[in-house]
Amino acid sequence: MFWYFQMQTLYEILGCNSSATVDQILAEYRARVIGAHPDKIFDENEKAEAQKRFHMLQYAKEILCDPSKRKHYDTYLAMGSRMPLKEWMNNQDKLQQTLHWASPSQAQPMLESSEPPQRMNPSATKIGGWVRHESATLSAFRNYKI
Repeated sequence: MFWYFQMQTLYEILGCNSSATVDQILAEYRARVIGAHPDKIFDENEKAEAQKRFHMLQYAKEILCDPSKRKHYDTYLAMGSRMPLKEWMNNQDKLQQTLHWASPSQAQPMLESSEPPQRMNPSATKIGGWVRHESATLSAFRNYKI
């Protein structure tokens, strides 16, 4: 059943894009499940294929309508994992613990200011990108007087 997901994403199975809302996903699911419902097919040869399709539609809806599962699935797509989808989804908790470092963190300034930062020591001089602090004690130390 899950070999089919390697060829198509769950979004493609339901016929929607990754920015679709839950309502849009449910509408696409309902439209597709009518034709794939095994009880509506009377030919035994077509019934097995319809049953596979029906289960794929249900699985896609189950994942894409649950916000945490959908986020986990979107991570699966973004990473291009070679792990089978079923295994990826079954190990959701373990993978989130392992991949927590993969999220880029952006440092936000604590205070936003339009003014340039002030030097802490007004007597400091800048030499080649380095800030050299000046004081009588530092000058005595540098000249081996203390």
